[in-house]
Amino acid sequence: MTNLPRANEDAGNIRFGATADTVVRTYLDEYKPEHVFRLLKSGIGMDKVYLHRGSRVAAMFFIAGVAGTLLSVMDEMLRRGNADMTTYRMRLGLHDTTVRVKRTTGYTYIDGHPGAGAEIESYCRIFGLEPELMLGM
Repeated sequence: MTNLPRANEDAGNIRFGATADTVVRTYLDEYKPEHVFRLLKSGIGMDKVYLHRGSRVAAMFFIAGVAGTLLSVMDEMLRRGNADMTTYRMRLGLHDTTVRVKRTTGYTYIDGHPGAGAEIESYCRIFGLEPELMLGM
């Protein structure tokens, strides 16, 4: 986008000339697809995927699109909840955290870094989740 021919007016096809405003607007419109691909490559660890049928490729891109959308929504919810956190940083912070539940007594044990329990409670509040319901208590 950054090396399109400059023009005083937009051409019928942007590749043949565009105003500076159109170039910037077009460049910014590319953010979302690029953001999803960046998430696929780094955020959810999809480095190499080998698919041999077109239907599997379509299914993978559908799931990737859903995952990218979900991550974007979660990032926005974290921002609105004043968490000063992204889903990527949240995942890194909780990747070694385990929640164990003894249903007979209702005892919940959180194994992880100090403060992991409060962190999980904060995320549940921000995302509107009820841990008891999710854990089947």
